[in-house]
Amino acid sequence: MSSVERYNASVDKVTAYEKAARAYNTCVARTANKEETAISNEAREKIAHIHEGSAVVQKRIAGNFVHLTASLKAASAKFGGGAH
Repeated sequence: MSSVERYNASVDKVTAYEKAARAYNTCVARTANKEETAISNEAREKIAHIHEGSAVVQKRIAGNFVHLTASLKAASAKFGGGAH
């Protein structure tokens, strides 16, 4: 086998390795992505009720502030006071 033939054989081996490595990497990345998506979806489902509860509390607090502000303005107007 000549030096050229050995070189060409080496290039072929490197090319084959590169192709196999890329295929393997694609497979690993695809599997990791599926697992990450599944974990993310599961976490989203588990925490959804917490987010919903938090939103309800925030709306209730905002409603209370609106009511209190209106009551304070009405009381201020009743007693002839200016806005503070």
